[in-house]
Amino acid sequence: AHGGSTDLACRELRVPYDVRPDSEPFVISAFGRLYVRRAEEARRLATSPGALAVFQLARGAEQIERRFREEFLPGYLRRSRLDLAVDLARLSQVELADLHRERRALFVREVYVQAEIVNVAADILFKTALRALEKNGLDPAEHLAHTPRSVVEEGLSLLGEVGRGLRLPSEFLAQHGHRSPLDYELAAPRYAEDPALVDEMAARAALSQQQPRRPAHELPGSRVLKITVDRARRFAALKEEAKHHALRELAFLRGILVELGSRSALGERIFQLTPDEVDGLGTAVLTLSEARNRCAERMERSEALLQVALSSQITPRALESLDVEHGQVLLVRASHSRLKGIRVSGSGGVCGRARVLRNADEIDALLPGEILVARFTDPAWTPLFQRCGGIVTEVGGWLSHAAILARENGITAIVGAGGALDSLSTGDLLRLGEDGSVQLFSDRRVERRSSLRFEVQVSDSTGKFHGELSDLSRFGARLNLSSGSLGIGRHYQLDAHDGRRVGEAQ
Repeated sequence: AHGGSTDLACRELRVPYDVRPDSEPFVISAFGRLYVRRAEEARRLATSPGALAVFQLARGAEQIERRFREEFLPGYLRRSRLDLAVDLARLSQVELADLHRERRALFVREVYVQAEIVNVAADILFKTALRALEKNGLDPAEHLAHTPRSVVEEGLSLLGEVGRGLRLPSEFLAQHGHRSPLDYELAAPRYAEDPALVDEMAARAALSQQQPRRPAHELPGSRVLKITVDRARRFAALKEEAKHHALRELAFLRGILVELGSRSALGERIFQLTPDEVDGLGTAVLTLSEARNRCAERMERSEALLQVALSSQITPRALESLDVEHGQVLLVRASHSRLKGIRVSGSGGVCGRARVLRNADEIDALLPGEILVARFTDPAWTPLFQRCGGIVTEVGGWLSHAAILARENGITAIVGAGGALDSLSTGDLLRLGEDGSVQLFSDRRVERRSSLRFEVQVSDSTGKFHGELSDLSRFGARLNLSSGSLGIGRHYQLDAHDGRRVGEAQ
């Protein structure tokens, strides 16, 4: 909103962001889900930062980092430690409502502004590095992968040690207890409130083999290019750190709401109220009886709305034609041949079976080497990154959770592939392309094929196999083996009977 965290951060950085007091909302709720309004997004971001603004931001990057670490963070962390000592049960309901109002304003106008300054700067610096790498003919996914160790990576490492009995859960909670699988959802319990979830995550992390960090490739080009890429890498990790600490304020805010819910006998239903309603709870503005009725009505409506299945991309016209009375499901399917996103990690050319997961409750179904297909990922999904063969998400960009974790683990990831969940099914054999395309092998084999047949020898690091190659086409061939079996996602060398190299396959 106008005067909100993003607006204030952009003003501080002198980055164009056209939001006014009467601007249309940036996000809108449709059937209980939150959507970005693309038209409004395009209007607000119609003016890109000019070359001078980008240059000044790059020159001031070290100062932005220093201000966050040295001027903001020490005092903020001290207050967060004091918050942990506050006994909210000793405050009156009026005092709790006042504290809720004060801390909500503090989060929006001060705390998250500091995190958002880092976010906006990281986004611009990353895009600058992207353009510079592409201009030099270099692969951004390769050269932007080697970021400093992030707080998320450290948390996963600690979780794995907890799961293996080397560290105590309390050590993880001391650092990450204020986080949640859905960090920005106030209704979601924090890890410190849900020891069972922490035990479950630790058990998964213990089964995952953490990959050693690969050394960074030597970056060819000018000294300016190296500085540009290094700065983008550093801010990608700083972005995660800034978010990590800002969420301490939301955890405290949730604590206030939980106490108010207990005091008013609303319990978890208090999260059905708006912030302004919470501030007036138990007064003439909103009596407890009125609050209970509103919560009951909203919960009933929410449950009904969530029965309608929606895609990650919808249009007003499609919503208007929705037959809610008869339970019509609105799914905007993407054509397999047009399913494409942004390759933000890995080298591309990865093949594997799809595993479509719609929520964190299903993550144990992922088998090693499968390609994870999800709407997006959150911290609860982190252990999966060490055992999947690739990742496709419908939502996300270069600095999304999935992108950062994929780069840290050296996994090919394609994000922003709208319609993936509704277009792909578990078991589909996929190929993730260098250009961000997501192809089904069944779609790649529809063209004319040659009737030529000949014997080949197939070999990899595990041994050699004999077989026959037939049904050749521009996109593949049929291989019948006389013995042995091949694995999905592995590289093979094919030689003719006279020793000539026929080619390679994956």
